[in-house]
Amino acid sequence: RHSTVDGAIYPMRQGLDFKFDTDSINIAFLRPFMSAFTSEVTGRASGHAHLYGTFSDVNLTGDVFAQDFTIKIDYTNTRYHVTDSVHITPGYINFDNITIRDDFGHTARFNGYLGHDYFHNPWFEFRLSDARDLLCYDITPKLNPDWYGRIFCNGSAFVKGEPGFIDLNINVSTAANSVFNFVLSDTQAASEYTFLEFRDR
Repeated sequence: RHSTVDGAIYPMRQGLDFKFDTDSINIAFLRPFMSAFTSEVTGRASGHAHLYGTFSDVNLTGDVFAQDFTIKIDYTNTRYHVTDSVHITPGYINFDNITIRDDFGHTARFNGYLGHDYFHNPWFEFRLSDARDLLCYDITPKLNPDWYGRIFCNGSAFVKGEPGFIDLNINVSTAANSVFNFVLSDTQAASEYTFLEFRDR
């Protein structure tokens, strides 16, 4: 497959202006701009894009179709997959009413954007709704020996932030087949955990 590029570099004024006609390019380049919450971004993209600006400050516009776009949420060790259109405007990468699926094929509706100042100082705001049995927590004892399990959720979530700061607003209930393990501290009495109800196995 091939992608075509039409444009110019202007060394004297340290500028550039390119138009891309892309066919299945690797979109892993987004990972550094999403590093506040993910260490894994994979997939391919096809469509039209316009890259312009200076050598240090560039912007991007266009409409692309993301194929098998996968992102891992590090805090919950979950992966989500998307095949849909992405709209890129100056300073923003927009996600409009996209269906996402987890590794088990369960779905939810996704909206939001990734903002940036010429691809510096990124920030993001994501909304998740209509989740049905969506995998939202998948931590093993090796990753966290005190809080681990696999939790499926119904409901909605709102996430916004920037590198070093994330704000979560989550309204979900656990779905069937959820398993969660909480190891009580040796130094803390069980009765101090007022949010738990204990029963004999």
